[in-house]
Amino acid sequence: MENLKGKKVLAKADIFDNAPEEERIILCTGGFGCDADSIGRKIFGKTIFSNKDICITRSNIERVATEEDIHNQKEYMKIHKPTDPLRFEEIERRFRVVEETQLNILETLKKKRISDDEKFTMRQNLLFAMDRTRFLINDLLSRGFKNENE
Repeated sequence: MENLKGKKVLAKADIFDNAPEEERIILCTGGFGCDADSIGRKIFGKTIFSNKDICITRSNIERVATEEDIHNQKEYMKIHKPTDPLRFEEIERRFRVVEETQLNILETLKKKRISDDEKFTMRQNLLFAMDRTRFLINDLLSRGFKNENE
């Protein structure tokens, strides 16, 4: 493989939880993994789609991005924007719904006597909140967002 510093590469799909190719293009900025003759494997770069710093290994690269990949990404970015403010408002709204549901369940649990109907409703609300949270996290991961603490 050639020297990758300053080149755009396509990361393997599993690195970005099977995100589309247009979201997996990375500009390599440094690291010993960029040098074809180096024993090092780490490559530092920025994702083109979300402009986030990233560190991957040489083995996480599928191939050097082609002109067609870069053109497709430019077209894709005209439609899809990772920093769309409406998107973040929707994320915040979903988290508020989950939080409110959990608080309601806690309040109900504080009651001394709970009817079977209340238990059933509580269970349904909790399952709904958990499903919404799971959906939100999977949606974010499918778009290439990673947990910064991992």
